[in-house]
Amino acid sequence: MGEENKKKPSLKRSVARFNLKAELIEKFINDHLMQLDDTDAIESAFESFWDAEKKKPMSLFAFKNNLKYIL
Repeated sequence: MGEENKKKPSLKRSVARFNLKAELIEKFINDHLMQLDDTDAIESAFESFWDAEKKKPMSLFAFKNNLKYIL
C-alpha cells in the first residue's frame, strides 16, 4: 500500500497545481489575450507564454546558484 501512495499525487498537491495553472491562464488572459486580433493566433501565443512561464523557475534557480541554464 505504501507504493500506491507514492505514485498518486496528494490532493493538496493536485489542488496547488490546479491553482497555479489557473493563475497562469488568468495572467495570459489579462496580459495577452486582448492584444491578439486573430483568433487563430491565440493557441500559438498561449503555447509560447506557457513555455516561457515553465522555464522561469529553472532560470531563477540557475541565476541564484550561479549556474548556467541553457533555454
